[in-house]
Amino acid sequence: MECHGGEKTKAGFDLTTRELLLRGGESGAAVAPGQPESSLLYRMVTHREEPGMPHKKEKLPEEMITTLAAWISAGVPYARPLRQGEPNAVAAAGLKREFAITAQDRAHWAFQPVQRPAPPPVKNRGWVRSPIDQFILAGLEANGLHPSPPASRTILIRRVTLDLTGLPPTPDEVDAFAHDPSPEAYASLIDRLLASPHYGERWGRHWLDLARFAESDGFEHDAARPHAWRYRDYVVHAFNADQPYDRFIREQLAGDELFPDEPDALIATAFNLLGPDMVDSADQIQRRRNTLNDMTDTAALALLGLTVGCARCHDHKFEPISQRDYYSLQAYFTPAKYRPDLPVPTAAERAAHETALSAYNEQTKDLQAQIAALEDPYRKILYARKLAKLSTEAQAAHQAPREQRTTEQENQIQETAEQLQISPKELVTAMKKPDRERQQALLEELKPFPKPRPMPASLALQNGPPVRTHVLHRGDYSQPGDEVSAGVPEVLRNPAGEWHRLPAGDAAAAPRQARGAELVERGSRSHEQAAIPAPPRLRASLANWIASPENPLTARVMANRIWQHHFGRGLTPTPSDFGT
Repeated sequence: MECHGGEKTKAGFDLTTRELLLRGGESGAAVAPGQPESSLLYRMVTHREEPGMPHKKEKLPEEMITTLAAWISAGVPYARPLRQGEPNAVAAAGLKREFAITAQDRAHWAFQPVQRPAPPPVKNRGWVRSPIDQFILAGLEANGLHPSPPASRTILIRRVTLDLTGLPPTPDEVDAFAHDPSPEAYASLIDRLLASPHYGERWGRHWLDLARFAESDGFEHDAARPHAWRYRDYVVHAFNADQPYDRFIREQLAGDELFPDEPDALIATAFNLLGPDMVDSADQIQRRRNTLNDMTDTAALALLGLTVGCARCHDHKFEPISQRDYYSLQAYFTPAKYRPDLPVPTAAERAAHETALSAYNEQTKDLQAQIAALEDPYRKILYARKLAKLSTEAQAAHQAPREQRTTEQENQIQETAEQLQISPKELVTAMKKPDRERQQALLEELKPFPKPRPMPASLALQNGPPVRTHVLHRGDYSQPGDEVSAGVPEVLRNPAGEWHRLPAGDAAAAPRQARGAELVERGSRSHEQAAIPAPPRLRASLANWIASPENPLTARVMANRIWQHHFGRGLTPTPSDFGT
């Protein structure tokens, strides 16, 4: 590509599309698809023809030449075809080709409805205890192999206890199981292990890996995230409570929209904010974009087994995912506010806190007023100094009237608020001696009135104001392109262009979702229309679509992960990539 279709097109030979490759250059046809030995390209690379390629460089390693031969033998397939019927002249003129979903893309096995296949016939019917056994046994018999003998009870309890809890069984547990004559002994063992709190700790870890869970921000400062542990505990509890997987998905993507009065559902939305975060970034707009990109990529990988991240900067080279698809998917998340410390109390905790705080304020209002009058002039001076150190954009955001702020300004304020906080030490240092002594005396008078402890808090998402989403040229926020609506990837919609119908979801949430679902469905049918205003519960629409039984990827991906963690390798060996 360096010489043939990148910055240069030497000898008139262009490799950027399959059509141009087949057209060849000044020396004529470059390849004969399916016939490496007859292909000029292959003969030059093997130095059987002059000039040897790459020109005036070392001959390629043999493994690369073997790969090249296999590619020619396969018919020189390219990553994405041109739209059917597009004339070669369009490509030859160097015009941008239009992204197209082919029938072959739609026919990919992972995108097809889930069906229950008939188990294959087997010879050794006596070995079969479940339909899955028939598939395994058919594979063995086809290769002239026989099943291994059953494991001993000592081995079996060790395997299953390690599998489900991550811990070995105790000697007493081994002895009891080995000598239990009941035909229900194994089923009872499984039930006991699933009921163990260690089950959620063991299996919750697998999910936490997918959710890129960490209790610090990463990068060079790696600041602690004091509330991240609540998400970890939420996941462990969800596994131990045998929470339905569709509810698990809905809470993490849109718990604040679907179950706003349930603390666990608010905590669950931390799933979207667990990626690395450069808090001190000099470009706070890019910092927010990094988080948006991370939550888009992670939702697709963890829940759908799709690697959409490549389409952030260009149409995906290997998957039927366009750049427009990427930003349409991201549009579900774009309005969200990132909360590092959202209060997540139960109703009883909130009521108790408010009662205690009201009593405290009533008892101390005179003292608080005197302290505020003393401190306020110093706070204003310190605030002005800190504000002057922020970027011009961040200063403008903080100075803009609340009702006139744009979404980006709201984000700037959230992301720089910590830099404007004034610590007690900074305040005391700035005060003149008489004021400092008076402040200390007033604080001493406050001590007999203990302030109520803050309510429990968590990392979480909340809905923000409507915001427009654009396709970004090369992923650069300073180069916005077409405006897009929230929508799922085109290949996952039916050929008529309609989005799969949303399920009703939880009965209590259905009325709230109806309008958003209608708008998203309508917006997804046509990317050409102007972007719709963000409905108030976009993420709820996405969560319901992903959690729908009609979605062919969701259950497949999780079933494969369960198989992977029990047996070491998934039925599909790339558990987060179910693409073509």
